[in-house]
Amino acid sequence: MLTTMVANRSVQLSITCVLMWSVSASGVPILFNLGILPGTAASYGRAVNVDGSVAVGRCDLNGKAFRWTETTGIEDIGTLGGTWAEAFCVSNDGAVVAGASGSPDGDRAFIWIQGFGMVNLGVLSGDGASYGQGVSADGTIVVGSSDGRAFRWTSVDGMQEIAPNGIAYGISADGTAIVGENGDRAFRWTNTGGLENLGTLPGGGVSAAEDASDDGSAVTGHAHLGIRRAFRWTESGGMEDLGIPPGATALHGQAISGDGSVVVGDYQIASDSYAFIWTSELGIIDLNRYLIACGVDLSGWILTDANDISSNASAITGNGIFNGEVRAWLVTGVVSPCAGDTNWDGAIDLADLNAVLFAFGGVGPMGDVDYDGDVDLSDLNLVLFHFGTSC
Repeated sequence: MLTTMVANRSVQLSITCVLMWSVSASGVPILFNLGILPGTAASYGRAVNVDGSVAVGRCDLNGKAFRWTETTGIEDIGTLGGTWAEAFCVSNDGAVVAGASGSPDGDRAFIWIQGFGMVNLGVLSGDGASYGQGVSADGTIVVGSSDGRAFRWTSVDGMQEIAPNGIAYGISADGTAIVGENGDRAFRWTNTGGLENLGTLPGGGVSAAEDASDDGSAVTGHAHLGIRRAFRWTESGGMEDLGIPPGATALHGQAISGDGSVVVGDYQIASDSYAFIWTSELGIIDLNRYLIACGVDLSGWILTDANDISSNASAITGNGIFNGEVRAWLVTGVVSPCAGDTNWDGAIDLADLNAVLFAFGGVGPMGDVDYDGDVDLSDLNLVLFHFGTSC
């Protein structure tokens, strides 16, 4: 019966999938506070579906798995009979969720299907616990770890080992590539090539891959290079250091857009954490600063972690501090940063140049096209360099 249910979700996905959702009439991105479940004190956003209409995560550190939509709000999706559960990932249409839960037999990976409920995926032979970490776009493949062995699960083949000493954290939308860490190195596993060591940054140590683009050709994660650094790996260019903001003491690349051009994650300065967004042109930008520049009201918020980004990069979810409380958040209608485009109309033109000149010598957001807080020569140079081009 589970095989039929998963297959049906794949068919429905091709019918119901939409590309844009929840953009305000003014074009300003919308920030949602996902709230908490009854009896809990904190929430953490873990994953968002293809268009930002569904987000999943957990409440409290070892608490309740949730699924959120704007219509239903935050909802408890249950457990496998244990005292805790966490949702780590969601299918494109939002109807399939995977994660981990306590059960009478121990911690177990699960798949939850809307209208059907939660199913225990078991463990690899001889193991005692398993954790689901990623799911394919159509909800038919789940990846994760079973007592330190990375697995791939389908309703037909069950749970199969793909890496003997690691964890699978993510899977490409098309299901052909799985990423994670095996031993002390980031890996990519593909249907055709098997297990591939992605190495580490030059001069670096331990590495781990967190997420893959839709076709698996681009990967993000982190590697140790004195401090933990975020990276993007591509088939053509290998592993690239995403840079480091001034004063940062650690960075994590958590998720990558469908085309591999945008990465989100978090960076630390001392004990404080901040969510970031990255593009190749602009490098790492504090997501708090960028969203304010886009017109989002972040009163009371510090976005500390960006844990997932939708395939089209229009929706991001994570967790932060809202008026002193830990809360999951979701922002939709995001336009990816484009060098020099201060009004986000897709063209670098006189309007952008005028904005920089008018605000020159002051502080953002308008005119601050590199999002560092100041309108200065860096911003003017960006506009002049890209003048006459489009995003």
